[in-house]
Amino acid sequence: MKRIMAFVFLVSICVCLVACAGGVTPVAYTRFVAEGAQYVYYSSDVYGLEHGQIEVYKDEDEFNATYAVTDLSFSFGRCLGADTLDDNKYTLVDVSKKVYLTVSINKQSEVYSADKKIYLNGEALTPTSTWEGDILLSLTYEDVTAFVRTNPNGKIDNSKVNILEYK
Repeated sequence: MKRIMAFVFLVSICVCLVACAGGVTPVAYTRFVAEGAQYVYYSSDVYGLEHGQIEVYKDEDEFNATYAVTDLSFSFGRCLGADTLDDNKYTLVDVSKKVYLTVSINKQSEVYSADKKIYLNGEALTPTSTWEGDILLSLTYEDVTAFVRTNPNGKIDNSKVNILEYK
């Protein structure tokens, strides 16, 4: 009985040490700047496999339509949910590892232009790969380093947020 109690105690201490040493996962609060009547949806999906974690629609009616079509969709390697900060919605991008970003652009949308680029915090991003179809343009960005961590030392810093733009 003493051995079992000692084992349980040892395991409890190890679990506690691992949990305390792990700290806080660094995240980058990230949002898209909408133009005009655009409606932006922030999902809580960890992985944006079927849909993006940030989806941009022509307007709220399009978002609510039975067969809604996105104008833009942003998918990150890993997200930790969605949150609201200073009345703005954000997707929490995990920046503890390399950040991968895929942007899907509907070429039939009014916002599409071959001359536009994706910007992060005012800096134009250069895609590492591009796929183009008749209706869809997909841009992939690997190891994006321009994200700013929003929770340094585990505390939210409202001035350290990330802004995505398509212009």
